[in-house]
Amino acid sequence: MLTMHLLSIAAKAVLNETRTVRRGWLVVILLWPIGAAGAGKPVHYDVDLRSPETHLVNVTMNVPNADPGTEVQIPAWNCLYQIRDFVKDVRNLGAECDGAPAELTREDLNTWRGPATKCHELSLHYFSYANVDGPFDSVLNANRSFLNLAMILFYLPRERSRPVEVKYELPEGWKLATLLEGEGEVFTAANYDALVDSPVEAGHFTDLSYPQDFSPPGAPPSETKHATIRVVIDADPADYSPDAILTSLQKITAEETTIMQDQPFTHYTFILHFPRDDGGTGGMEHSYGTAIGVRASAVRQNVHAVEGVAAHEFFHLWNVKRIRPQALEPIDFVHGNDTRDLWLAEGVTSTYGELTLLRAGLTDREAFYRHVARGIQGLQSRPAHATQSVETSGEEAWLEKYSDYNRPTRSISYYNKGEIVGYLLDLGMRH
Repeated sequence: MLTMHLLSIAAKAVLNETRTVRRGWLVVILLWPIGAAGAGKPVHYDVDLRSPETHLVNVTMNVPNADPGTEVQIPAWNCLYQIRDFVKDVRNLGAECDGAPAELTREDLNTWRGPATKCHELSLHYFSYANVDGPFDSVLNANRSFLNLAMILFYLPRERSRPVEVKYELPEGWKLATLLEGEGEVFTAANYDALVDSPVEAGHFTDLSYPQDFSPPGAPPSETKHATIRVVIDADPADYSPDAILTSLQKITAEETTIMQDQPFTHYTFILHFPRDDGGTGGMEHSYGTAIGVRASAVRQNVHAVEGVAAHEFFHLWNVKRIRPQALEPIDFVHGNDTRDLWLAEGVTSTYGELTLLRAGLTDREAFYRHVARGIQGLQSRPAHATQSVETSGEEAWLEKYSDYNRPTRSISYYNKGEIVGYLLDLGMRH
């Protein structure tokens, strides 16, 4: 499809060696600025999960060569476009300067300032309460842990480009899955943004993987790109078929790589959680993986229940993580960003997710048309479609945490209308 072709061209433009930024016909795009290493020694985090019954993550943050008055800050949001005030979960914050107790001066709700003297090592110690399960949140309990690290870890607002490393300490018998590079218990990232773009799963999960190769059309065998796709599943084995999950994911990842004519990764991780009772559902994209929650009952009833979310999230590998609205950069972890382009970032991603299922043979043409029809009917059933544009819907995504905002007379969904706009754009170009 022509829309696919345009996104493919845009992806190649931002992924080439010169990092050239092109202006697309839909949106100004900007390469995600991961990899810009900051000066100085890495900031080190020790994340201790060894008291799961308390739901408290024990964190130590060490800042080498901390300047006088170094600021530390914790985000107010991440993943969901909602101000969620992660500071509410911070307990017993204290500090040391070169091993001696140091006073932290609170500047505002999310920010503290260190001592007025230089510290060869400034250390913060605190607990973070983690007891909300789901792909956008953080949980630590007797069975498992999933961490959205922006909810857990402070950062240096004036030195966000500084390299970081993190060490995890686990309960006996637990294992760890992360999107970061590293071996054993210590993992590294180019900067804080890359660190918190890499969620963590810990516990007794099932660990699967499969290889995926991609050869650009007409390229010699030496240019074949090799990758490993890891599938981490934390769920009751009675609720799913590993073979069925792997078969579906292989078809989705191969088809979308073919659509985009590029494979910008050597490793990618699906973190899948199928909760039986509590636990959030949905999906959250990351540069080298995704976290997905689907009800166990849905997976038991329909082996394809995971496919729609997986196709959507994997396509974010290009659209959002590498073809990115300029207004989302740099991320403002305290105040939020302009989100008026979410119709493209989320809605058009849904367009490609559904087209991928059709092209990969995971749904048929009639089912695809029924899906599109339901989307149109859903939009038309909301009176707000006459008063709120799809761009404004994205701009007001920050209001979705308020139940009144979601009334049919108040708002529409940028997911819903954005997906329909994606089909209409393609039809318009064909015409």
